[in-house]
Amino acid sequence: MKKPGLRRYWHQAGAIIAGLALIGALLGPAPAASASGTIAQVAPLQGVTLVNQAFNGQLQVAGATGAVTFTQSTGSPNVSVSSTGAVSAPSTLAAGTYSATGTDSDSSGDSGTWAYTLDVLAPAPAGFSATVVNVYQSEYSVAQQLGRGSSLQTVSQYQQTVSQTSTLQMAALYDAVQQNPEWYQIPSLMQTVASDASLTATSSTVSQAGVMRVAGAESLKLGSPHHGHASAAKASPRPEVYGSVVGLKAQGQLTAVGPFVPQSCPAGIPDAAVFALQIVVDVSQSVYNFLLSLAVAFADAIDTQIGLGIAASVAAGVLAAAVIVHDVLAFVAQLASDCAANNLAGQVANIDNTTVQTYSLLTTLGTSLTQLQTTENTTLTDVQNVQTTLTDLKNTFVQTMATDTTTIQTTVGSDTQAVYTELQADISSLQSDVTTIQEDQATLSNEVINQVNTDSSSVQSSLSSALTKILAETDSSAKSLADLVNMDNQQVLNVLQSNFTTQQSEYYANLTLEIEQALAQYGPTVAEVQLVLPASQGGYLNSTPVGVQEVVTNDLNAFAALGGKIAPDADKYLAEANAALAAGDYITAYQDYAACYQTFA
Repeated sequence: MKKPGLRRYWHQAGAIIAGLALIGALLGPAPAASASGTIAQVAPLQGVTLVNQAFNGQLQVAGATGAVTFTQSTGSPNVSVSSTGAVSAPSTLAAGTYSATGTDSDSSGDSGTWAYTLDVLAPAPAGFSATVVNVYQSEYSVAQQLGRGSSLQTVSQYQQTVSQTSTLQMAALYDAVQQNPEWYQIPSLMQTVASDASLTATSSTVSQAGVMRVAGAESLKLGSPHHGHASAAKASPRPEVYGSVVGLKAQGQLTAVGPFVPQSCPAGIPDAAVFALQIVVDVSQSVYNFLLSLAVAFADAIDTQIGLGIAASVAAGVLAAAVIVHDVLAFVAQLASDCAANNLAGQVANIDNTTVQTYSLLTTLGTSLTQLQTTENTTLTDVQNVQTTLTDLKNTFVQTMATDTTTIQTTVGSDTQAVYTELQADISSLQSDVTTIQEDQATLSNEVINQVNTDSSSVQSSLSSALTKILAETDSSAKSLADLVNMDNQQVLNVLQSNFTTQQSEYYANLTLEIEQALAQYGPTVAEVQLVLPASQGGYLNSTPVGVQEVVTNDLNAFAALGGKIAPDADKYLAEANAALAAGDYITAYQDYAACYQTFA
């Protein structure tokens, strides 16, 4: 596994490596000497050009005597070779690879075969250079947040490099990234890294119950999606902690064991951030490797080699930014893992100390229980003595109560008749009083009932009149209030509906304008990934009432209705875009919609 510092310098030298590879290809072994009587073909064996540009080249041979005559067997009319070896191709060829083969001979009767390959590249779209800068800017921004931006070119410097790239160079870079669709998602992936990862932990030392110093962090392996997680060795518990615990146990000493206070660790790196960053590194690496291999493949075309080498250096800059961010996240992940391991060691040591204290406490409790058992036996004897005393006291009390009861009964018996006679007299008097009270109660009840009936009638009459008036006034007020509320509610609803309609229209108009600008490739930059994604994935490719498909179709129909001049390919592009959308090929669908729109916009 490479150290982070070495990897950074290696990737920053990506452009130099590309240049060395090109020089090696130029200085490679010379063609083998031709056999007697055989004409050997020498460089250039390949050519490269852009769509809509005619191509001209010349075959070269070695081992011939006098003038050489070339005869073509395959490849015409796409690639034509004249009898003098002049290679030509029309400007009408579509992007792709074309080849031609044939034979050659000289005036001495020598002969041989030749073969030639022509690569026709589609030019990069007008906004592609801005996309390249945007990809680098997203990675440079995260590198700055991690304190590693000084190792990279600034965005303005990188933009200057991209602006100096030729059309052919940019076409080669565009052809490479087209084979890696994830390239266009790098800015959004880097936003995931910036928002999910904890990018504030830059300290290399952490203290906890002593000092634990982190000397470095293990980096992630590159080049494979299976290495998307940082691997951190678990720190083993500190032996000196366990040594002190054993000493306490042997000496039988007890000290207070307080609660363990864990160290505040830096936040770990979420899986989403690590996985997103791995995708960025893999995509950047694959683009860089493709351009480097393409440059080596065109070893016979010096101009093409130089162009592809510059394009490879542009891709190497993006790769360098991704690797720096990757190394810092690996370092933060290592810090979090080591800190958590040391917290675990402290927790285990604290638990062991607590166990020693608990063992000593149980030993003390055992001694106390023995003493308590002895005390309990003594207490039991005392309780038995108390119970005997209480039994004797109870017997004495019962005997005394019996004697006193007999004495009381003898005394009360002689007075019973006199008391009975007096009670009878009192009962007769009470019955007479009850009769009188009942008569007075009946008289008073009748008077109260009559008065209540009179007052109740008067009150009911007054209440009925007042209630009628209150109900009338309440109905009138309620009707007025209801009318007022209904009128205000209707006015509020009208205003809300008007505002909503206006805002919705403005939103649709702005979204339509942004989509049209993106399709026409002018105006403010719109996040292209949102236009490529379908509505089911949160994009605007086929959303309604405003989406790429909707805008292109409506604008084409409106332009045609106005009598505007529309290129013949407009309907073809629109049909191909709709077919690609139905097949789930969203990138091709968006490109065809853009091509259709540009035929009349």
